[in-house]
Amino acid sequence: MIYFQGSKKTDLMTMPFYNELFLRVLTALIGVPLVVAIIWLGSPYLDGLAYLLLAGMATEWLALNKKTALISVKGFGIFLSGGLYITTAMVCLLTWCSEPWLILWLLCIVWATDIGAYFVGSYLGGPKLAPSISPGKTWSGFFGGLVCGVAAGWVLYSFAAIALPISLLGTLLIITVASQVGDLIESRVKRHFKVKDSGTIIPGHGGLLDRLDSLLFVAICYKLLFVLSKF
Repeated sequence: MIYFQGSKKTDLMTMPFYNELFLRVLTALIGVPLVVAIIWLGSPYLDGLAYLLLAGMATEWLALNKKTALISVKGFGIFLSGGLYITTAMVCLLTWCSEPWLILWLLCIVWATDIGAYFVGSYLGGPKLAPSISPGKTWSGFFGGLVCGVAAGWVLYSFAAIALPISLLGTLLIITVASQVGDLIESRVKRHFKVKDSGTIIPGHGGLLDRLDSLLFVAICYKLLFVLSKF
């Protein structure tokens, strides 16, 4: 359907996309500086934010599982494993509340990976990464995210004294891959529950699980790297 306004024509089918994109950008412009400021302030503000996020994600997870958790062994198993996954990731992040630079560093890598994957994948296209889980993701986007995440982490590392479990390059490669795996995990969960978003708390972005999916898996993998490096 084409709508004419003066000498311009606008496809009404594309308007919701641009409205959602505008809302996403506006929310990010407000939310990202606020989150960064709280992280920079450290404890007790960062602790409070972490507990609020944990409560919010737990609420979303309960809402997703309310119809399936108690009707089958599989449903109850998914409910428990998801709850354990979210809690474990947040416990890892809470242990770093005295190291705001580390959390900011991980966040920036996750954001750079996500942005790189989106723009490179959108521009180059190509073979699908995991069509049965997330049809929009491509291998070009995966490698674009890998390059952008590693580059951002490498540049920012020079500004912060961060203890690494292994070499810088090895750590960055694992973090960027984990970031994209975390995104795929959330996509698989949403396909299981047949929902577009995990919630609606963040305008234009969906729920907390939608926005923190990559960071959750990154936190677990980064902590696991430190544990394994001691053996």
